Parts: sequence; C-alpha cells; structure tokens
Amino acid sequence: MACHTLSVWGAPKLGDSEAWSGRIAKGKPALYASALNGLDKMPVRGYCQFCTDIEIKKAVDYIVSKAQPRQKERGSAGSEH
Repeated sequence: MACHTLSVWGAPKLGDSEAWSGRIAKGKPALYASALNGLDKMPVRGYCQFCTDIEIKKAVDYIVSKAQPRQKERGSAGSEH
C-alpha cells in the first residue's frame, strides 16, 4: 500500500475518488486480480510475497473504501428524530 499512500510509479493515491472511479467500476474481481497478479508497474502482490490472498483482498477492500465518497450520517446533530 505504500505506493498508493505516496502515489509513486503512477499508482492512484489512497483516498482519491476520481483516480479510483474507473478502476472501481471494473469490479472487485478485477481489482483483486490486479493486486494478486500485478498490472503494468504494479508488482505481483504489491511486493508482499508473504501476504495471503485474503490479506491482499482485504487491502484492496480498504483502499476501495477510502476512495468512496463519504455519506452523510443519519441522525446527525440538528436533525429531528
């Protein structure tokens, strides 16, 4: 995830919704495959050879969650119940 945190080698930055939107639109199976098998400059398993497939997929899920626009919380201050 360091590459996505620092946005190096063309990696879309963690939390950049615009940069991730096209990738997310391809679906999680495609994202998982890219993370597990590598894609362009992205190395196989993100250089984490000791990570399990489940750990890699959880990292993808985390990155995707950070790229989603924040939703307003229900029952926020000032709202009537």
